[in-house]
Amino acid sequence: ISDMTQIPTDAIWQDLKMVIKKQKEKDAATPSGSQSGIGQNSVSAIKNTATTNVPHRVDLAERQLFGMLFVMEKEKGASEKEKSIAEYRDQLKKIAGDTYAERVTRAESIKSDLMFEAEKYFGTDQSRWDFHMKELLLNFEEDVINAELFQAMNDLRQAEKAGDQARGQECAKKCQVLSIRKAEILKKRK
Repeated sequence: ISDMTQIPTDAIWQDLKMVIKKQKEKDAATPSGSQSGIGQNSVSAIKNTATTNVPHRVDLAERQLFGMLFVMEKEKGASEKEKSIAEYRDQLKKIAGDTYAERVTRAESIKSDLMFEAEKYFGTDQSRWDFHMKELLLNFEEDVINAELFQAMNDLRQAEKAGDQARGQECAKKCQVLSIRKAEILKKRK
């Protein structure tokens, strides 16, 4: 479970002990004396609770980015604005890579919510929109790289556990490339 969820083993054991204790209390309070026991379902419940209830930072950045983009598209008019919107879309496609179409579909399904959030959070001052978009793109790119780096480091750890040196070297190279990209983003922020 720890490997699949990236949750420290100690935390999982603490949660499991708490579930076992609650289950024992429940079983002791059951008049028929029937016991349901701790099985795979309880372990799965711990895993699902730990992984599905935590919003990811990349999700927030994605929501804000698409919301701002939708607002800008709604208010487009001047050819310069249309050009900058197209450039922002191109940058977004480049950052998202193969996941772009999936992300657009997800965003389109809640477009009005995202626009409402963006208008409330960023305001309607169009003179600040380019500033916000550039910052959002940097945040999104950093979050995507962090997610990829996290996965690559996990893959590296799994390869090391399995003794797969070739895969380990491949994962280490990917970690290095992602770390360099992350450093470049940090330089852009300065």
